[in-house]
Amino acid sequence: MNKYIWEDQLRFNKKLFKDYNLDISSLSTEQKIKWAKEFYLHINKELINVIECLPNWKMHYRNNEGDSEIISSNLTEEYVDVFKYFMGLGQVLGISLPDILKGYKNKTEVIKQKYSQNKKVFKLREKEVILFDIDGVLNNYPDCYLDWLRDRKGIDFKTMEELKSKIDLKTYEQLKQEYRLSGEKRKQPVNKNTVKLMKKLKKQNETIILFTNRPVTKYKIIFSDTLAWLKKNKIPFDAIYWSDFNQKDDIYKLKFKIKYIVEDNLDNAKNFNHEGYKVYLINKNHNQDKAYKNKLLTRIKNPLEVL
Repeated sequence: MNKYIWEDQLRFNKKLFKDYNLDISSLSTEQKIKWAKEFYLHINKELINVIECLPNWKMHYRNNEGDSEIISSNLTEEYVDVFKYFMGLGQVLGISLPDILKGYKNKTEVIKQKYSQNKKVFKLREKEVILFDIDGVLNNYPDCYLDWLRDRKGIDFKTMEELKSKIDLKTYEQLKQEYRLSGEKRKQPVNKNTVKLMKKLKKQNETIILFTNRPVTKYKIIFSDTLAWLKKNKIPFDAIYWSDFNQKDDIYKLKFKIKYIVEDNLDNAKNFNHEGYKVYLINKNHNQDKAYKNKLLTRIKNPLEVL
């Protein structure tokens, strides 16, 4: 796809929608839904036309056993019809060409990582693995979020507890959503000692798995943002699993032989301890609980203490 093709199709669709007394660039949400369904149905119909260009494609029916020729010009024309309707669907939904090019690049990285990881999942289960959380372990969360609020929004709080107590839930969720969609996760500073630890572990041929509850199902951009950040900072890992509310990769059901976990969340640490796993908990203000003691929990100030 290039700029000429996209803009040529957009000019056609602008004329089409003008015939319906509509401006394709300013459709309401209800209109987008209505027309997206129309384009979806047309795309499906054109896809059927593509298949029908193939000889003897039905399993149970042969129209002409002697005809096995594919007429490439017919196939190309029907394929282009699909493509034109598909561009129209994007234009109805308000997606721009730069959005597509950027999204294609991001999605390609996600697919490559998933494909590579899926190929070696059974080998991973044969080894002992070490789990690392991301937020609060590989980075300095929640400080990076509080810094973003202060620098970008002029909202200054020292702790997450203070933030949650001072603003209403709706505002809190709106701010968190804006932060997640801002691309800031590509820019966060890393915990250098955690990265040093991970690199030392890799030199010892350890297998490292990242495990996070970042809400990648609701905000899909988080996946590519996270991968870009990991690559930029040369953070070594063998696999990454997500445990958000909708797409929950339960670490217990993945059947890994877990050597130990490096965490900063005390509730997660308690759950891991309950399942019999050793946890190194990075000591922070938000994970204090003097009443909780467990022989499988070791508090550390510096991740390198794990060694």
